[in-house]
Amino acid sequence: MIANVKVAVLAVALLAAHANARGSYSALIPNGEAMGKALGHNGDDYTAFGSMFVKDGKSWAAVCKKMWPGSTTTTVGAALGDPCCKWSGSGAPEKTLSKPDPAAAACPAAAPAPAAATPAAATPAAKRR
Repeated sequence: MIANVKVAVLAVALLAAHANARGSYSALIPNGEAMGKALGHNGDDYTAFGSMFVKDGKSWAAVCKKMWPGSTTTTVGAALGDPCCKWSGSGAPEKTLSKPDPAAAACPAAAPAPAAATPAAATPAAKRR
C-alpha cells in the first residue's frame, strides 16, 4: 500500500514538472504568456508553431524571421507582435496580442536612401545655348 502511494506521488510530481516545463516556454515568446498553452500545444501534440519552436532550440531569434505556419507573407515575429524581431525576452513586444495574427503587417522597411543627384541630361535646348 505504501509503495503504491509513493509511486502515485512520484507520478504526479513528474507530470506536474513536465506540465510546468511546457508552460515556461511561453515566457520565451513575445505575448506568449497572454496566448497561453494553445500557441504551442494542441492537446498532447505540438502545433506547427510549437514544433518549429522546439526544433529551433526554443530560441526566439531562431524562429522570429521564419514564415508563420501556413502563411507565405507573414513572419512568426509579425504574427506574434514582434514584426522587427527586436524583442529580447523582457518587456513588452512592439504589439500586444492575445492570439496570433497571421495577417499582421511586416516590419516597416528602412527608408530608402535618397537617390544620388545626377547631372541633367543634355537636351537639344541645352546644346543650343
